[in-house]
Amino acid sequence: MFKLIAIATTLLIICFLVVVIFRPSFFEKRQLQIEGGNIAYKVAGEGEAVVLLHGFASMDYLWELTGLFGRLADDYRVVSYDARGHGDSLKPDNSDSYGMYMVSDLVALLDQLGIEKAYFVGHSMGGLTALKFASMYPERALGVVSLGIGWLPDGPFAKQLFGSPYKVAYTNALKASFPALIELLVTDEEIEALRVPYTAIIGTEDRNYESTIIPLREVRPDITIIEVEGRGHTNLLWWSGITDAIESAINAENNHNNQSDQPSACLLYTS
Repeated sequence: MFKLIAIATTLLIICFLVVVIFRPSFFEKRQLQIEGGNIAYKVAGEGEAVVLLHGFASMDYLWELTGLFGRLADDYRVVSYDARGHGDSLKPDNSDSYGMYMVSDLVALLDQLGIEKAYFVGHSMGGLTALKFASMYPERALGVVSLGIGWLPDGPFAKQLFGSPYKVAYTNALKASFPALIELLVTDEEIEALRVPYTAIIGTEDRNYESTIIPLREVRPDITIIEVEGRGHTNLLWWSGITDAIESAINAENNHNNQSDQPSACLLYTS
């Protein structure tokens, strides 16, 4: 019995490594040429545009691995891409090439695809990028759905966080990009003035809960927060209800775009 378990475990590990290393995909990877290199992206489906933004030290393939890309592409025109410093996109090794350039990359990608407005779904770092984009270009954001993060104030905690080496920064590009993420933080004034529909989906066990959800509730009690009981920062993406929660958030944000006030709610899901 133990031998069979060991063999099965070994096969699972091999399959996982094959998927991670070779990244077999059903969708074509394309390249957007920008100054200094390229941004690798995928697009599929028809309808309202939904842009998926991955987290730090991850890549756009995560959205395929979790099944989110394919499921959302059944109802939307879905775009995902490797942020600079990640995956198959350009990888500068100096911090000056990150920060607000990550917002500029998103603008360039939308322009390349002829997308005037979109919904933005961002996990962790991707949520920071999406929220910053929406605060700067509200006319191009139909709504923002952040996963595993809320609003991180630009205060002592953030300065300490981004001023210290990050343990999963295993490449020179990641080491260079992490400190520059502080440029993506939305200011107090920006979050208070934000009129783009915004939903935060987060696990109750997420390490970002206290530092980003509690401040968000204090400053913007009108913003919808969906809590998933027992889920953490990464395994939230493998929650069986994540697609339905994202689509529900998009539908609610779409309804908000035809109303004057953002509906507020705090919903608790059992994972």
